Amino acid sequence: MMLDRQANIEYCNDYLLNLTGWRREEVLGRSFLELFLPLDLHEELRGVYAAMLENSPAAWHHENDILTRSGERRANPLE
Repeated sequence: MMLDRQANIEYCNDYLLNLTGWRREEVLGRSFLELFLPLDLHEELRGVYAAMLENSPAAWHHENDILTRSGERRANPLE
């Protein structure tokens, strides 16, 4: 997934779409934080995202639980 400076989704791969049940046209341009982030992770990830913006890296990697379209919480599959 690629996000803009406001955490809006600019790109997502098929794996994410299959994992979450969304269609690409439904997620592009929408807020990653609001669409995919479990409520209990909002503050933590806002801090992570703010730190990333402050350092302005060209690319950055972070893994966390996400929500599916139906609201199911999916644990980080790489853990």
